[in-house]
Amino acid sequence: MITVEIAVYLVYKKRENDKIFFDFVFGGVIKMREEMEKCLKEELRELAILTRDRLGLKQKNMAEELEMCNTSYSDIETGIFMCGTLTAFLLLMKQPDPNVFLMHLKEEFQKIYDEAGKSK
Repeated sequence: MITVEIAVYLVYKKRENDKIFFDFVFGGVIKMREEMEKCLKEELRELAILTRDRLGLKQKNMAEELEMCNTSYSDIETGIFMCGTLTAFLLLMKQPDPNVFLMHLKEEFQKIYDEAGKSK
């Protein structure tokens, strides 16, 4: 089985005289992924805040709803950490229509993808 690391190494070795190619292809992918992770973190942070406001809960109560400690929830709202998969799933379950958020997120990711394509 070929891992991502082996594939990157093979491509790099094949083109070791053309480092620009390596930086262009893989540097762009890495940058795009970083932008998507940054976007996801911010979107989930905003979703947590909006959900808590909609439900009329204090941070402590929202943390309990999401099965986490108050400090961890506070770190999500302040942007210190991104919430994990389970927390994101629980947040989505608290939405009247989770598809609204997912479609918005898809649009944001598409913007990042399109922007990465323009910068090539």
